[in-house]
Amino acid sequence: MELVAPTPRVILEESQEDTNNERRIVDLEGVEEERELARRRSQRYQKRMTRAYAQAVRLRAFTERQLVLRTAEHVRRNLLRPSKFAPKWEGPYIIREAHDSGYYYFTKEDGIVLTEPINGKWLKQYYT
Repeated sequence: MELVAPTPRVILEESQEDTNNERRIVDLEGVEEERELARRRSQRYQKRMTRAYAQAVRLRAFTERQLVLRTAEHVRRNLLRPSKFAPKWEGPYIIREAHDSGYYYFTKEDGIVLTEPINGKWLKQYYT
């Protein structure tokens, strides 16, 4: 003969089972609303970041025969400088060819033609 006497914990769980099921259903119904709120927050955040980036980034467009400075090799490659007094900019150079893709070809002021192109993000205008 087997005698089963439920413990107080089992009795409590059985009585709360219906309320737990109702809570789960309510939680599941609220999941879609929470996802929608999170999606809207994410979109607002992305718009703010896009706006901040657009304000910080300045489009640099140079024309042919314009004088520019280019960043030094150690700055472009993120290497240690030869000394703390080493210049960060080289030049001035004259733009020989300007491409729509943002790459430029140079000549030095003494007429020496440089064959390697450089991206416009490594340039800045030279003011005489």
